[in-house]
Amino acid sequence: MFWRDRVEIHPEDPTQIPEVAEELPLADRIAATAARAPKTPEELAQILEANQKIIERIVRRYRGRRFIVLDGGLVGLAA
Repeated sequence: MFWRDRVEIHPEDPTQIPEVAEELPLADRIAATAARAPKTPEELAQILEANQKIIERIVRRYRGRRFIVLDGGLVGLAA
């Protein structure tokens, strides 16, 4: 925020700003969504307006390092 005598800077989560979030890598958008609650690849595809097969490929690529797959195929964040 700009004032006459100062500028205030506040931290923001880029995944919460739609104009910025859509420019983030899909893996980051998946992580931000899965951090709120585990989701199936189908749910992630709908929420993120992305191709489900690409989401599944990204989850496989980062499985065990960034993502985990829970019972029922839910995608969550790895610890």
